[in-house]
Amino acid sequence: MDTAVLPVYRSLFVCLLVLALPACDNLGVGGEPDQISVEIEATGAEQLALVTSTDWLLIPDPGCNPDEQQCAEVLRLLQADTAAVAAPYSRTFQFTNTRRYFLEVHPAGGVAATLTMRIKIDGKDWYDESRQIPAKGDGEQQTLQFVYRWQEPTLR
Repeated sequence: MDTAVLPVYRSLFVCLLVLALPACDNLGVGGEPDQISVEIEATGAEQLALVTSTDWLLIPDPGCNPDEQQCAEVLRLLQADTAAVAAPYSRTFQFTNTRRYFLEVHPAGGVAATLTMRIKIDGKDWYDESRQIPAKGDGEQQTLQFVYRWQEPTLR
């Protein structure tokens, strides 16, 4: 085979592979998620504070010195919605074009409660956490938090 033809075949193969990626979703490989479903239950609280956002960044921890240790990323909300919701709570959200979601919940009114939050993405279980959230004291409010961002497949 002529060596000048090999790059053409290689390019054609890559193009076919890229075109076939959406079809791989039907085979269980995965693809862009469409929706996120949230279920929240509470024992000890009737009202909850729910924070949602699709506009956030993960940035290096400003209090960490990378020369001394490996630094974790911290979440910075650029824009968020906070709503008072009644427990139990259930809702399905559609993903925006960024394919990311932030959810945080805690008991409203500073009361102690046991919260359970379940998350499904396109019907698949992603998160199931239950925790006792103490009454708000002098410190920072404890919460249940879920952060999701979809990574597009890349060819290497």
